Amino acid sequence: MAAPTLSVLAHPEFPQVFPAAIDQLVTRVLTTCFWSDEHCDCHERATVHDLKSEQEFCLRHFRKVEALRG
Repeated sequence: MAAPTLSVLAHPEFPQVFPAAIDQLVTRVLTTCFWSDEHCDCHERATVHDLKSEQEFCLRHFRKVEALRG
């Protein structure tokens, strides 16, 4: 592949650590789902922050929390 067709982040002189660094930062920032009940301790990545409880949930459990609130 010719250098002019590469993106800036894929230039031959640019170290190819950018995607790994982004993944590492995302992992550090995002936590696991806070949901826990008698049937499940969720270990999915939390993607939704609930402003009312100040807790992090996966989307499935956030919807469940919202449904329980009515």
